[in-house]
Amino acid sequence: MLRGPMADTDAPPGVRVRAATALMDRAGLTPAYAVEVRHKAEHLQEQVAKPQIEDAERIAREILQSLPTVMAVLPADEVEAVLSDLPPMT
Repeated sequence: MLRGPMADTDAPPGVRVRAATALMDRAGLTPAYAVEVRHKAEHLQEQVAKPQIEDAERIAREILQSLPTVMAVLPADEVEAVLSDLPPMT
């Protein structure tokens, strides 16, 4: 839990930074450590976003691979109706 100037959202940013720096100094942490922690957090956030795109690509590939089976099972007029409703590919 933050206390003092660091927790005061109305305090000027410079005061909050100086308070955080003083706290880090007392704890024996360097500014480089703070940058490293921030970099790791940003990297983790990027990694969380990537799998969603990769998952979407994997799902799209699975759908395309299953199309021949679907087309063999459904009547041709149903397949044509669904395909004609799709927007044109660019």
